[in-house]
Amino acid sequence: MLKKLFSLAYFFCFTLLLVSAITSCSNSDDNAKDLYIQADNLAKNGEFGKAKELLRQAVDLKSDFAEGLYALGDLYYRQSNLDTAIILLEKSINLSPDNFDAHNKLANAYNKKDLFDQAIKEYNSAIKLRPDSILCYNNLAAAYISKKEFEIGISTYQKVIELLKKHIPEYTRELLPEAYYNIANAYARQKNFDKAINSYNDAISLKPVFPEAYYYMGLTYYNSNNKDKAQLCFEKAVSQKSDYKLAYHDLGVLLNQKGDSAVGFNYLGLSSSLSGKYIEAIALFEQSVKMNPKSSEPYYNLGLTNALLGKNDKAIEYFTKVTEIQPKFIDAYLNLQALYQKTGNKVKSESIAKTVAKLNSGMQSSQLKNIYKH
Repeated sequence: MLKKLFSLAYFFCFTLLLVSAITSCSNSDDNAKDLYIQADNLAKNGEFGKAKELLRQAVDLKSDFAEGLYALGDLYYRQSNLDTAIILLEKSINLSPDNFDAHNKLANAYNKKDLFDQAIKEYNSAIKLRPDSILCYNNLAAAYISKKEFEIGISTYQKVIELLKKHIPEYTRELLPEAYYNIANAYARQKNFDKAINSYNDAISLKPVFPEAYYYMGLTYYNSNNKDKAQLCFEKAVSQKSDYKLAYHDLGVLLNQKGDSAVGFNYLGLSSSLSGKYIEAIALFEQSVKMNPKSSEPYYNLGLTNALLGKNDKAIEYFTKVTEIQPKFIDAYLNLQALYQKTGNKVKSESIAKTVAKLNSGMQSSQLKNIYKH
């Protein structure tokens, strides 16, 4: 009888412990999910530090919480803590292998660390889960190109183009030029210059204002010994992007090689000035002036650069020289007016203001005459 009572008591105790454990586990799961939701809201508001803390608590409560591990890995990725991001994302994938976002994010993290083999593996895993992911194919192609596996990289970019052409026109117009640009860069790295130029032209035909495409097409022409077309491309690039340092520099080098050093040194000066190397820029502009004292552009650039250095008297001297060479150069007068005002020369500032007004009046009158002609 006593044995039966003991057995029943043991059974009830065990049952109570089991129920208690299940209830505790269920509570932990619920608490982890609540923390995850709170962290998600914090992250959406840019409060990443607080979000990370809550997600750490969530995965401590529920070690197999795949969503929580992914979200925490994503936050570390956003803050460029790639090593920790990779560990967390790998854990998330082990628990939930069909998470497209986790594979894609892990691939991106590997890519940023130049671990291209691992990146390629994860992009392919992501593509298996979502075969129409244009972004995955694009990043996969870039990883292959980074490994100098040009053939497979180019064929993958071609897949990107194929997918893009199936989408609605608005989407295609936005991304298709970039796809042609990427494949052109791949051909250029492969030294397949003709195909590269064709692809740059495809990109530009879809996106006419594309300074990067013009610049790299210029480099491709230069590398294929067509300096005239390279010059045209560099000039187009700087006309579309006025602060394009690389394009100004390479255009300057090219023009020096072609014997037009006055213009070449001016462009090299612009590149240095845009890079914040003002003393170097001044020396280059002065070289340009020595070679062609009648050109207003290097004088104007000398005025701007000296003004940036706070050398107002020198700036005034150079802007004045511009107006002597080119009396209708309105920007030079405007800079002179501002500098005279800044240095407290009210009389000169007002006099220049009158000149500017006359020039503006003359321009408007000229425009009216043109209108009446039509």
